[in-house]
Amino acid sequence: MLRLFAAEFRRSALVVGYSLWTLILFILAEVSADAQQEAQSGTLEQVCLSPFGLTRIFVLRSLAGMVWMLLTNGVVLGLLLLITGVQLQVSAWVLIPGFMITITVLAWQFVGDGLRDAFDPRRRQ
Repeated sequence: MLRLFAAEFRRSALVVGYSLWTLILFILAEVSADAQQEAQSGTLEQVCLSPFGLTRIFVLRSLAGMVWMLLTNGVVLGLLLLITGVQLQVSAWVLIPGFMITITVLAWQFVGDGLRDAFDPRRRQ
């Protein structure tokens, strides 16, 4: 019985680990890919001078890319679950702390951005 449970646990860990690994790789690669592509094609100056602003454009591009990656990662996860026969059971009590951690990290990021904007001597005019 213990061996059966261990094998099921290993398969589940592989499925979830693969999905998280691909998501992490996407996030790390996406951070600088847009700026590098714009710089290589010579359109970074146009993006900087656009009325929408550089930050807004890059954030929206990153969000669109992240939504696309989450969709494709969900499809891959679904296929892996079908192929391996693993069933993931996630309780709502597990999702609530993850959501709260995400909100907390975003709040600290906004505080840091506000402090940087307030105290950055290069931004003062």
